Amino acid sequence: FAVRSNDERYLAYVRRLYGEIARQIDGLLFKDGGPVIGIQIENEYMHAGAPWETTYRPGTEYVPAGDEGAAHILILKQIALDAGLDAPIYSCTGWLGSPIPEGEALPMHGGYFFTPWVPDPDFKQPPTREYLFR
Repeated sequence: FAVRSNDERYLAYVRRLYGEIARQIDGLLFKDGGPVIGIQIENEYMHAGAPWETTYRPGTEYVPAGDEGAAHILILKQIALDAGLDAPIYSCTGWLGSPIPEGEALPMHGGYFFTPWVPDPDFKQPPTREYLFR
């Protein structure tokens, strides 16, 4: 089955993961007086597969980036709620073209201060745009 999909076989693992996260952070959610105010539903969905961070080869994807849009994010959010992961803020990747279910998740844009995925060993790393004050 495909990961990062709405396939029930994959979603069974999501339920298991979210249930374990909920167990481990019991009492830490804002609703329980804890410091956790937000939950990231997915990371770089429909943008990047994994584990490219450690095994990058141009044009190679080991895990799909996903292609089921905002519907997938909504399913993941519902699974999180069903597991007890209830927070005031839910977020997802907010890059251009990201599936962002309106009113359900806050789009977040992040950046890297370096680009370890550049395969050229002679590459001189300049500061990235996300870390330059203008």
